[in-house]
Amino acid sequence: MRKLTIVLMLCLATGVMAQKKCFDHDKYKADLLEYVKKEAALNAEELSAFQPVFDEWLTKKRALFSARKQLRKSQPDNDEECRQTIVNMDKLQVETKRMEQEYHQRLLGLMPASKVLKVVRAEDQFNRNTFKRAAGKK
Repeated sequence: MRKLTIVLMLCLATGVMAQKKCFDHDKYKADLLEYVKKEAALNAEELSAFQPVFDEWLTKKRALFSARKQLRKSQPDNDEECRQTIVNMDKLQVETKRMEQEYHQRLLGLMPASKVLKVVRAEDQFNRNTFKRAAGKK
């Protein structure tokens, strides 16, 4: 009986650990691209021009997000280090916004402004929905 209980507990623990998955960036990227494609009604030509720019933007955006995350987690020891951390966080936010503006300008050169606006809104909506679902699972 005791062995059976231990085996059942191990099975349950394994099942719980299997359910707790790490963030899958590739799946997120594929789902986001599919959602944006559908919501912005991108045709094949627009999609082929859009996808490389979008992939590049997501890669750069992720790198900046990781850098900002490291700064948020840092534990400065003194006032000067705290000041430098704040300055660096501000620089990364400004850089993120500058890159977003560059990304939008590049897209405006590839497709009509109405489609670019739909892309921007679709990306925002997808992220909101994704994070709401993730928050609900906790």
